[in-house]
Amino acid sequence: MALFSRKEKEEKAEALKQVAAKPEQKASAKKAASRAKASEKKSEKKEVVSGKPVASEQAMAHRVLRRALITEKGTNLSKENTVLFEVLPTASKLQIKQAVFEAYGVRPVSVRTMNMSGKRVRFGRTLGSRRDWKKAMVTLPEGQSIAIHDAV
Repeated sequence: MALFSRKEKEEKAEALKQVAAKPEQKASAKKAASRAKASEKKSEKKEVVSGKPVASEQAMAHRVLRRALITEKGTNLSKENTVLFEVLPTASKLQIKQAVFEAYGVRPVSVRTMNMSGKRVRFGRTLGSRRDWKKAMVTLPEGQSIAIHDAV
């Protein structure tokens, strides 16, 4: 990505040199500068999560963290400053850390993830399965917590 931005900066510099060198060609130099700006806007990529561009950081946090898992094991782990989340299956540990920080304002110490396979279910005579999903165990620093289990 650095090569593209360097090339765009060089194009802008050349356009500005042309403007300073020849006053009669100011209009064409302005067009070249506007083309350089347009190409810069096109080269900027929006972050994409699950095929959709992310509008803001807060929206990304709520797409990565699908829901908090409130289970017996999760409530026992809350005594050890660990919280369970169902997360986007394509989310990395760094994305999960950033999402927890943006959503709750607490910077996690560590994140452990596991891919859970969907259970087999039966619908009358036909067999099926639930969707696969990803679980994240987020360890928080000492003295900090997230109020997830208080509402239950």
